[in-house]
Amino acid sequence: MAIEVDALPYATIVLHALKYPAKAVYGLLLGEVKGNKVKVNNVVPLAHEASPLSPSLEIALTLVSSRPNGEAIVGVYYAPANLKETGLSIFLSELSLLFISSPTAIRLAQKIAAINGGPATIVELQNAKLEGGCQNECLTGRQSTESSWKEVGISASQDTLTTVSQAAQRRLHREVVDFENHLDTPESDFYNAALAASILESY
Repeated sequence: MAIEVDALPYATIVLHALKYPAKAVYGLLLGEVKGNKVKVNNVVPLAHEASPLSPSLEIALTLVSSRPNGEAIVGVYYAPANLKETGLSIFLSELSLLFISSPTAIRLAQKIAAINGGPATIVELQNAKLEGGCQNECLTGRQSTESSWKEVGISASQDTLTTVSQAAQRRLHREVVDFENHLDTPESDFYNAALAASILESY
């Protein structure tokens, strides 16, 4: 199954990671599943701690899934805390079972998959590829099978990469609000409508 990520969610994932360069970040993927493709149209940033508290994640899932006319939750995105860390995978065992370094991302993805009745989907940010002005493709996908996780490539158009790079250069990461921020400051918008408008100005 292929994964397609539009410019807005692509940029938001990168900006969320740039805002918290020393911490792991998580968020929800919003969009639709059509045939063999998961299309990601938007994201909702969730947290910037290595192990976000489960109750807060449950609240966020409930709020996002109950939005009127809201898009479906189709998966999870994750960026590791270490800038030099290149992926979710730690090693490939003799049984070809892929072990992943973020139990939180796995649990969230599997919970969403159980609700949707499809494979679990994780979009992962390759932190090391953010160097050079964020002009390189830096996302990869993981989807669950019966006994393992399969890597799925995510290609980005030049327009998308330009949008991401410009958003980073404009330091829009300072505008990212995740659900964890919202819990501290309830008036803040973790759906990031203002940020979305700023990102899409140059798209």
